[in-house]
Amino acid sequence: MRGKQIMTVTGPVNANLLGTVYSHEHLIVQPQIPDEKYIAYTLSDENASAKEVQLFANAGGKTIVEMTPINYGRDVLAYQRIAEKTGIYVICCTGFHKELFMPSWFKEKKSSQIYDEVLNEVVSKMKTLGKPFVIVLNTAYPKKEETIQMVEEMSLKYDESVYACNVINMEEADVDQIFTLALSEFEIETLTYKLPEILDVLGNDIKLKSDLNEIIMSKDLMARKVKDVSKITDKIKSIEDIEDASLDLDGGNVTVNIIIKNDYVKTLINNLCDFEVNTKADLIKALYNGHRALILEKQYGKALESCNETGYGVAIPTVENMKMLPPTVIKQAGRYGVKVEAIAPSIHFIKVDIKSSFAPIIGSLEQSKSLIDSLDGDDSKIWDKEIFGRKISEIVNDGVKQKVYALPETSKEKLKDVMNKLLNSNRNSLIAIVL
Repeated sequence: MRGKQIMTVTGPVNANLLGTVYSHEHLIVQPQIPDEKYIAYTLSDENASAKEVQLFANAGGKTIVEMTPINYGRDVLAYQRIAEKTGIYVICCTGFHKELFMPSWFKEKKSSQIYDEVLNEVVSKMKTLGKPFVIVLNTAYPKKEETIQMVEEMSLKYDESVYACNVINMEEADVDQIFTLALSEFEIETLTYKLPEILDVLGNDIKLKSDLNEIIMSKDLMARKVKDVSKITDKIKSIEDIEDASLDLDGGNVTVNIIIKNDYVKTLINNLCDFEVNTKADLIKALYNGHRALILEKQYGKALESCNETGYGVAIPTVENMKMLPPTVIKQAGRYGVKVEAIAPSIHFIKVDIKSSFAPIIGSLEQSKSLIDSLDGDDSKIWDKEIFGRKISEIVNDGVKQKVYALPETSKEKLKDVMNKLLNSNRNSLIAIVL
């Protein structure tokens, strides 16, 4: 027996360490049978059982074979606690008791269903422990189609990793795979997504970044275990511009490294510049345009934001924009001074709602109602409808442009004069505009 290992409730033990063995004992007994004779055998006090096991240990005993089967009160977790408390090895039996104690469903179920009952007990106890584990399906035909199907069914049923192999002829690759699956069952403490630096500096309006954020924030892809992260990485790798999404594991800390395709940078630059960047000159042009855009954004960005939010925004002029007028001598109350004046251009943004309508004559009343019914309650769909060979959105937009361009130059000048008077007057004047 030297070198062989025996499975106990606290893990495998070398056979030569088992020492003095108590070959038949019951630590916890709760007979599930309406017979007072056997109910009297009940042993449900775990602490009392532990004290008796301790007496056995004090007398030099090392191992107890616990013979309580299913339907007779077997409690593997209780045996484990007793073993850890007393230092005794406990070997737990499997299977069922004699016919008298068989569950009522035993004769009604097929062998595969009985197998499921036994497996359910094992899996439920393992889940109670809260420790990672893998279900190993021992079979002589691990590659057979029906075996593969069984693995899939068991994985879905128990929500645990299942691996099929021939345990007797197990190879190194099988052991590696089992350990890999076991690692995937560990709980996650922290989950970090490492995005490429190029995406860190971009806003969420960039499609690739918004697609990644949608996956990362999805409630349907919440990761509790390491294996759950693979669902997320598979989803990430399905994005066209993603090269790979790999994992770095450090205990319960998981980092997802996201790598984009090499040609994505060029595609991104082209999209941002609105033209193809093929040469150094194209790149310099793109940088120059970006520089100019930054200057304009610095000058007018806040004003435009304010206009969108409130309907009005103004870009305050800087000292550089000011035009100094020649200083002049002034007299006031018999005393003299110097007047310094400057003119500074202020840019005002006003949001005006322009109405444009299009009312084509379609035909009968039924035809007009049919057009509205085809929208299925979504009014925005009408923009894509075509009339006279053009989309309605294009026709209405043309109407908006006509109104804007139709504003007379004299009216523009009057509006400008009004703003000048309002800003430069020290009084709260009432101004009437006549167009």
